[in-house]
Amino acid sequence: MIHDYIWINTEIPSELIDNAAEVLEAKEELLTESVTYGETDARSSKQLWVPEHNWITGFINHYAGLANQNFQYHLTGVHGSALQYTHYKQGDYFDWHFDEPTPDAGNVRKLSFSLQLSDGDSYEGGDLQFNMGRELQIAPRTRGTIIFFDSRISHRVTKIKSGERRALVGWMGGPRWR
Repeated sequence: MIHDYIWINTEIPSELIDNAAEVLEAKEELLTESVTYGETDARSSKQLWVPEHNWITGFINHYAGLANQNFQYHLTGVHGSALQYTHYKQGDYFDWHFDEPTPDAGNVRKLSFSLQLSDGDSYEGGDLQFNMGRELQIAPRTRGTIIFFDSRISHRVTKIKSGERRALVGWMGGPRWR
């Protein structure tokens, strides 16, 4: 049975997650502000682009291979050659959107992912939700969990009520859909 999204508890040791978060947070001054699409503020958060050659990409690729046993997409690697570290503080959110299959050297986004870097109990709100038509699905918030989903699924991160949420997100790409 093919699922629209799956999650994997990576069991990446907390020390490695802490190391990744510390390295990224040390670059706080490089974080960019929220993104506006047209006349609408679809997002309020800060982002930092992490080069694909960062050590954590090896973990992402491993788990993407496992997840793709469900999806069975033709994947060629990280789309856009970078991952996105996203930091949400109180009041931040990312409204409903699709990870549009924007072509990149002939490839499109096929499989989106979000690696939970924060402890799910350290913030309120900030749920990663999927619109599955008649019902909303909420992704697990367990630290170290990675969620993979079809890039064409509508999803959002609800407004942070308190605390802070950190995640490493990105896309696995492949040749255009046929």
